[in-house]
Order: sequence, then C-alpha cells, then structure tokens
Amino acid sequence: MPNIQHGISNAQGKTTAGVTLLELLVAVTILTVVMGSLYVTMRTAMRAYRDGVRSAATLQTVRSLTDQLTREARCVFYKSYMTYNIEFRKKMLERQLLEEQRRVNGLPDGAMNNPNWVDPLGYNPAQFTHQIDLGFKGEKQEFMFVRYQPTQGDIATQPWALACVTYKYDPAKKTVVRREKPVFVRPKEPSAGQLDQAAEATPETEKETEETVADNVSAFSLFYGYYYDGQWLEADRWISSEHQFRNPPVECEKDDPMADRIRQYNESAPFDELPSYLDMDLTVMEPDNPKRTVSARHLVLFPTATETYMPVPPDIETSNHSRSGRTQ
Repeated sequence: MPNIQHGISNAQGKTTAGVTLLELLVAVTILTVVMGSLYVTMRTAMRAYRDGVRSAATLQTVRSLTDQLTREARCVFYKSYMTYNIEFRKKMLERQLLEEQRRVNGLPDGAMNNPNWVDPLGYNPAQFTHQIDLGFKGEKQEFMFVRYQPTQGDIATQPWALACVTYKYDPAKKTVVRREKPVFVRPKEPSAGQLDQAAEATPETEKETEETVADNVSAFSLFYGYYYDGQWLEADRWISSEHQFRNPPVECEKDDPMADRIRQYNESAPFDELPSYLDMDLTVMEPDNPKRTVSARHLVLFPTATETYMPVPPDIETSNHSRSGRTQ
C-alpha cells in the first residue's frame, strides 16, 4: 500500500506539514480563554483603580473641609458684646429714653410751630454710627464668626485685620460655601439738611466674596457644645449675645415677691459667649455613584472660648424658681 502523507506540496515537490481543523479550533479556544481571563483581570483592576480614585477624592473632600474649619477656629477673634459698640449703645439708650419721654409727655409746647426746632428723634444712631459685630451666630447648617487674618483671605486689609466669615450648606446644590465680608458696614452720611430723613438712609453695599469649599455634600449638620451644671451639652443654634443655654433666665411672675431679685440676677448673668466646640456631622457622596458615601463626625475646638456658666444663687434656688427650659 502506498505511503500517503498529509501535507502541502511546494514548487519543488516537497511536502510541508500543516494543521488540521481540529487543531485550529483547539488553539482558538485556548486563545479565547486566555484573552477572556486577561480582559476580566484588567477590567477588575481598572474598576478597582477607578473606585479607589473616587474614594480618595471623597475622603479628600472630607479631610479638606475639616482641616480648613480647624484652622479657622484657631484664628477666631471674639469679644463679648458689652465690650464694643459702646458709643452706639449709649446713643441708642438715649434715643430710647427720648422715645419714652415722648410717649408720656408728647411733643414740647410750641415745637411744631417753631421753624427752628429740631426733633431729636430725627437722628437715628443706627443709620449714622459705625457698628461692628464680633459675635458668633450659629444655626443647624450655618455659622458665622470673626477671624483674625493679617495676611490671608480675599479681604486681608480690613481694619484691625479682621474679617467676618460664614460657612453655609446649600441643600439644593449640595455644596458648602464660605463667605467673607468686612466686620462693619460704613453707613451713608447725609448732609446737614437731610438729618430729618435719617430713617430712610440705608447702609452701603457690603463687599462680600464667596467660594465653594466642598461639593457633593449630601448631609451637613452642626451642633454647639457648652458646659452646664456639671455636664456637657449640645445645642442646634447659638447666639453669643443671648442668655439661652449657659445661663438661661430664671422665670417668675410679675407679682412674685422675688421678682426684683430675679430680674437683677437675670440682667447680671453672663452671656452665652463663644461655644466650647463645634460638632459637625458630614456626609459626602461620590460624583458618579450617589449611593457610595463617606460619613464623618468632626469636633472643632475654639481655643478662646470661656465657660460662663453661673449657678443660681441659693436664695433664688431655695424659692423653687427654675431657669427657662430647665428643671430643678
């Protein structure tokens, strides 16, 4: 029987070995499996890299905001309300006394018929006196304070190197913005013939700058810590010039025998002043996947804060009177 060889003959009549269809299918199958494995591996690696980059960006947003607030807190410049705007408050008190006298006694005799008579109430200190605000105000998603910044910020050359800073959360845009403006508003100064129109005078437009400090913020809430009667508490609002939390007023009826004593105590009690710390709860979501979020709780300490809690005097405490919103 002749010897039959499978192959391909070339021009010289020599036979060259080839591959069968089965061998080709096996090779293609192996190549497909290998390429599929490489694709899955590369896809997994790329997805992990992408998720890592997004998570890092989200963590960086949280870290950047908390670090910035901590730096700002170290520069807080705070003064008690009774230590500034002294001249303004003096003039406003004089105006209140004049208003009370006017209410009781009416206009001076012949005042309306005297063309040279000048109504003292025509001068409104609120429209002619420079005022500054060095207080601290806080809400659930916003707080305002004054910081000392001689060489930083967009408004770095303000008098006394101070700027009023506000951090506010915008739920619609899911951003946290920082606003900066001067600590006082320079009022318009009408001419001498316009003093009777003082009530219509309006302050000049404030110069204010705004920048976004955090994006993709899905939740943002603030609480203000303070000491009261042996324990640390938190409030969701704060105004430094009020008596709400550290020394809330003692309640009593007008005909109470202790009314004068309690009124004297309430007026002499210290203000809430600056809170001891700011408790911030923050949640940031990834831009492309809102379901993936990073939550953080951060405490911002105010180094210049002073605890002003003052216990109720024994004579008032033993008379069964309690502070507003508190129980004995």
